[in-house]
Amino acid sequence: MSIVIPNPDLQQENARLLKKIQYYEQDLMGPAAIKLEDLADKLIQKENEISNLKTKLNGVSQELQTLKEDRSVEEEATRSAKMYSTLLEKMLDEERASYAPKCSGDSCPAVREFKAELENAQQEKKELEEMMEEFRCMWSKDTSDFQQTMTTVKEEGAKLQLEISRFQHLYQEAQDSISKFSDAILVEEQARREAEARSSELENQIEILSIKIEKQEDELQVLSEKNADIEDQLSEQEYQLKCQDEELAEALDKLLKSGEKAVQQAEKMKMGDLAHAVELSELTEQLETAKKESNEQIRKLRNEAAKLAHDHSVHKNATAIQIQMIKSESNLHYEKYVKFENEALKLQKSLEESKQNSETEAVKFTTTIHSLESELCATKSRLEAVTCDFMNLTAVQQEVFEDSLKLKEDIETLKEDIKYLSKKNECTMAENEQLREKLNGTVRDYVAEREKLEQKQEEAIFKMQQVHSKQIEEVKHNNMLAINQEMIKAQMALDSTKKKYAVEYEAIKTKLVHSVSESDRLKKESEAKIASLCRNVSTLESKNASLLAECAQLKTSQSQANATLAKLNSQIDYLEEEAIMQKECHEKEIQDIKEAHRIILDNMGVEELDEEAHEDVEAIEVKNDSAQWEFVDEE
Repeated sequence: MSIVIPNPDLQQENARLLKKIQYYEQDLMGPAAIKLEDLADKLIQKENEISNLKTKLNGVSQELQTLKEDRSVEEEATRSAKMYSTLLEKMLDEERASYAPKCSGDSCPAVREFKAELENAQQEKKELEEMMEEFRCMWSKDTSDFQQTMTTVKEEGAKLQLEISRFQHLYQEAQDSISKFSDAILVEEQARREAEARSSELENQIEILSIKIEKQEDELQVLSEKNADIEDQLSEQEYQLKCQDEELAEALDKLLKSGEKAVQQAEKMKMGDLAHAVELSELTEQLETAKKESNEQIRKLRNEAAKLAHDHSVHKNATAIQIQMIKSESNLHYEKYVKFENEALKLQKSLEESKQNSETEAVKFTTTIHSLESELCATKSRLEAVTCDFMNLTAVQQEVFEDSLKLKEDIETLKEDIKYLSKKNECTMAENEQLREKLNGTVRDYVAEREKLEQKQEEAIFKMQQVHSKQIEEVKHNNMLAINQEMIKAQMALDSTKKKYAVEYEAIKTKLVHSVSESDRLKKESEAKIASLCRNVSTLESKNASLLAECAQLKTSQSQANATLAKLNSQIDYLEEEAIMQKECHEKEIQDIKEAHRIILDNMGVEELDEEAHEDVEAIEVKNDSAQWEFVDEE
């Protein structure tokens, strides 16, 4: 019979493992999933901000293009003004050269007027040059400011590109952590399956124990029946012994009356005594060998029983008591018949003790079985809770995986939008080039027409100079007024454009500063959250390693416990077989002793005494008979 002893260390380790699994699922899985969701939201926000900044950058590039076009138009206007002023100077020089031979002195009014007009033209030329110098300074300042803004915009775009790459790297790291987390969940699921297998093994062992307990109860019932049979046999033997005592008393009376037959019977008795002595010597030798064997067996049993639990010590003591009783019975069965009664009582007591011990062991086994059943119910409930938590975790993991897929789709759409915007920017650049070429063509046409008009004007001026000088002065005056009006209009347009671009530049600058500060803030927040997530991942990995080590330790302890249990079961089976064999040997020895005793009694009362012997022979041989019986009693 094999007995499974519950290991408290294994139960404690199983409970600790379940607690750690619950802690791992409750305290680590929830924050990790929440932080991953927060990180995904932050990534989406940053990508939206990046798209907004890209649209702003496209708007700024368009404004820059318009500014370049305005600058080209203003440069063309300044060139035309310069050309017109040079033409006027040439016309004045030619007119002065034409009027030089006519008016040779300073007293000529035409010369004086021409000089005054020349001075006025030179003064106007200086004013125009000063205005152009101011315009050049303003234009250079505006261009330098615009170049600075463009450099800052490019730097911000590079920073944003770096941020995008960094966020993509963080997203990849988050995906790696999710994969690691899924691997840890698979490991925990495997541990849960192993725990379920272990619980099923425990249930099988409990069923085996229940079957063995039922067998033991059947054996106890059989032993109780055998005990009742032995008690009946002992009572019958006591009755037979009493009857034999009465017969012996009658036989002794008859021996006192008989004479010759008593001598013959004494001789026969002597022969029987010698045979009996021989039998006794053989029995003593057998008893000595049995003693030696029993002593060796007792020594082996003691050495093996020292390794067993306390529950089997009572059974060992009972077997030792039975062995001592059987020894005393084998040594003293021939001396007195009364010892059979004492030995029967002792056997009855030992049987009662063994019955009580078996009952106590059965109670202990039932209590251990109930405790194991309660522990199994508790472990089943814990395993059900763990499975529920694991299902919740798998659902959360599925949601996180779906969110990651959505993030990937959003990133793909953002990339497609960026490609579309780049294509659109290229298209706008091509359109701007076409517009620039058209403007250059119109400017060239305008210059050609202006040259034609200037030629016509020169011809007309020359004709007008030839016709009349007053008309020339009127034309000059009108031309100067037109030039002044055009310059004033150009200056006003330049001032308005400068103001407009200054306002737009300030707005763009404030927006860029705000976007930079916002990106820095988001960068710091994302770095802090990523650092906390990395710390959580490191703690998660360390706890996973500790859990794996504890699982390995549990497996080793379970294998050791199973080995010890198998060893104990084998030792218990061996002891039970030895006890059964010893019991059978003792029962056989008792039967042999009883058979020998019965044979002796039969030999003592086999021959009937001759009642017809003579009284004188009996009187003569009374002394001899008494002496012979005393000799027999002494032996």
